[in-house]
Amino acid sequence: MMRKFLAAAVAALLLFSSPALAASRVWISEFRNLGTAANAGPAQIAQLPSVADQVLDISGGGSVASSAFNAATVMIQVTCEVQCGIKLNGTASAGAGSVMLPAGSSFYFGVKGADSVSAIANP
Repeated sequence: MMRKFLAAAVAALLLFSSPALAASRVWISEFRNLGTAANAGPAQIAQLPSVADQVLDISGGGSVASSAFNAATVMIQVTCEVQCGIKLNGTASAGAGSVMLPAGSSFYFGVKGADSVSAIANP
């Protein structure tokens, strides 16, 4: 009886600790300006604070789209918790042919206000 209980407990722990069941998120920060370096003018950096921030949950297996970007947004920062694929602009869904981003890295993209991004885990 105890063996069956232990086997069931181990199976439950393995099932619920599976990476596939863990949340897979994509963080999107929107920026309106390039930053400025002290006494040096414009720099190729994002100017904080961000205009808006979004978090997409892509753990469901399908492509998930963001909300439309703020009209003032000209650049976004995208950070994926897991390897993901993204597609910018409008109604296109992310899939196998999307731009692949490795987990844990931040990437910057130029965009227009009212654009959006879609993301999918592990394309």
